[in-house]
Amino acid sequence: MNTLFLGAATLAFVVLVVAVVYVLIDFRKTVLYVRQFLQNTDESLKATTAELDLTLKSVRRVADNVTGITDNVKEVTESARAFAESARRVSESVKRLSVDVEGTTASLSAKLSGVKAGVSAALGVIQRGLLK
Repeated sequence: MNTLFLGAATLAFVVLVVAVVYVLIDFRKTVLYVRQFLQNTDESLKATTAELDLTLKSVRRVADNVTGITDNVKEVTESARAFAESARRVSESVKRLSVDVEGTTASLSAKLSGVKAGVSAALGVIQRGLLK
């Protein structure tokens, strides 16, 4: 009976060893596959990271350009505002000058009318004086 038991135990041990070897071989294949997958993933991530870095640099340049354009638009707007203010001041100055010229013209016209009347009166007096 001991021999039968030892034979069964030996057979069980051999089956166990074969099963463990099969599992170890399969486990080794799995480990190799995982290692290869990780290497491929690492290479893919490196490429993706490099491309993402280039994209971010490009986006940064675009953002800087937009900021520059915005600053230029602000400067143009401020210049246009200053120009409009200057034009308003010039317009007011022209209006004041126009009013002054009109006043001076009216005054000069009145003075010329007075001189004309005086000259007319003097000529009338001289004519009367010469004709008598």
